[in-house]
Amino acid sequence: MSRTMNRLLTRAGRKALQAKLLRLNEEQGVVTTEVQAAYTSQMCSRCGYTDRKNRQSQAKFKCQCCGHTCNADVNAAFNILQRRSLKISLNNGSNQRKTLKERLLYEHSKICPSGKHLSMIHL
Repeated sequence: MSRTMNRLLTRAGRKALQAKLLRLNEEQGVVTTEVQAAYTSQMCSRCGYTDRKNRQSQAKFKCQCCGHTCNADVNAAFNILQRRSLKISLNNGSNQRKTLKERLLYEHSKICPSGKHLSMIHL
């Protein structure tokens, strides 16, 4: 399909989902939080190291820094859970994504278990 048609199809259910979540909040008190999902499949849920090489396949995740292995989807779910408390911009522009990756690498460098990434990035 065309790029425009794909965009329309992916956005079609978002409004209905938002309405449903709002209704659940009003009726049941269910609180939802929107998070930036960028790099959740590449970031280690244990040490925070973010690298494309961490995601070995669709199902396998192995951190190149601490060696943590996990199912890739489970690892990404833990990262999404952890991001609920982070103040990360929800814009998806390439500049924001680069800044997000720099912030993630900076946070990792503070606690890097291997010591390899301590001076990797300075913000």
